Amino acid sequence: MLANRGGLVFKPEVQDPKKELRFVLFYEENYGYGKCGDTITDSRDGQQYPTVCIGEQVWMAKNLNWARAGVCYDNNTSNCNTYGRLYTINEVTGLYTSSTNPSGIKGICPKYWHVPSKAEWEELIAFAGGTSEAATKLRSTTAWTMPNQYTNEFGFNMPPSGNFAADANNSLFQFVGQDAKFWTTSATQGYYSALNAYEPDLYFGDYSSPPTITWKFSCRCVKD
Repeated sequence: MLANRGGLVFKPEVQDPKKELRFVLFYEENYGYGKCGDTITDSRDGQQYPTVCIGEQVWMAKNLNWARAGVCYDNNTSNCNTYGRLYTINEVTGLYTSSTNPSGIKGICPKYWHVPSKAEWEELIAFAGGTSEAATKLRSTTAWTMPNQYTNEFGFNMPPSGNFAADANNSLFQFVGQDAKFWTTSATQGYYSALNAYEPDLYFGDYSSPPTITWKFSCRCVKD
């Protein structure tokens, strides 16, 4: 039975108590509430991701590692377990763009999750105290170059996953241990925005799509 509450339509469901509660809002099924810190399983491949609540956002606390796209750093599968996979912007977003918060672009992320816009990353960074403080509070306490002064205060676990770059003449994996880059859904005049975490700062950079150069960066998903 559907219940009407002030124009909102709710559809009660019998739930396994171990699963997150879902309800229909305006006949949409992509709404759900789980406990902060729950580990979710990607139904596409069984990969598991811890989650973390920071401010009003819920983020994966691990880089995406969906094996049907992207590459492992140095083509070494053990690096995928540590850092997740590196993807092109086309693999992450299908070249769809959005600068809104939330972005509304599911892209490569699993059901009930989406690729964050620049504005969503900015919200996270602001909550963590701005770029300088966020650089310390969001980075993982391991794998970065020594001495590692990072605190991972919020449990976000940002690892130094490096990146891949290729043009007509060269291709290389680079900067693992000292850099991480994350695609966003935001773009300006054909250039796609990514969060750069090259030590010691956090900042945003714009990157061209193929055929000029092929970049492969990490992806971190945020909940719908």
